[in-house]
Amino acid sequence: RVGFGLLYVTLSTAVWILGLGMIGSAMFQRSLSDYLPYVAFGIISWQILANAIVSAAQTYITSSGLALNTNVPKASFAMSHMLTASAATLYRLPAIIVVLFFSEHVNIATVAVSFFGLVAMLIFGFGLSLALGPLCARFRDLRELIEVSLQLLFFASATFWHPETLGEWAYLIEFNPLFHFLQVVRAPAIGVDFLSLGVVTGMIMATIAAGIAIFSFTYRRLVFWISS
Repeated sequence: RVGFGLLYVTLSTAVWILGLGMIGSAMFQRSLSDYLPYVAFGIISWQILANAIVSAAQTYITSSGLALNTNVPKASFAMSHMLTASAATLYRLPAIIVVLFFSEHVNIATVAVSFFGLVAMLIFGFGLSLALGPLCARFRDLRELIEVSLQLLFFASATFWHPETLGEWAYLIEFNPLFHFLQVVRAPAIGVDFLSLGVVTGMIMATIAAGIAIFSFTYRRLVFWISS
């Protein structure tokens, strides 16, 4: 049995960050004091974001019994998903707080922007639950495709490497929307990235709008898709 309980999430995240930070600083020839906060915010942000996306895809699949046997409004499952993702985020907050002490650009503005980034991921996950939840209930293979895609996107989102590593191709990373979520949360380490802040704000609004539209179109069929 695991003796650490839920603290295991925090400890495993800290070990993962420290190990990757030491290896990455040597690999990319960067000082540990500069690289560790960057990769720490990247890893923590990615874990929260990936968990929100995967959970969104499973919103109605994992809750099929409750959805079929109760009269609970179907949209409430998306809200439940967001609350669950929020709880998972809380267990990673201690690691974020520790990293703040080693970050170069810590001030009220950057901390506020970073906090906004964390909240934005949860709202983004809520919108995805409304959109991906019904679609993954209808097309069960879609969930597998999302999980495989996230494994590739982990390496393509500058989670542990700086965009300038790509040289003249660095601009390509700007076309990855998940990268911008990471950049917003990284504000205490790199400063406020206003482009990423704008992209994240736009992504939230677009995802919520798309989620409401898809859910409104599909919610009458959800029971049939879940039971099939």
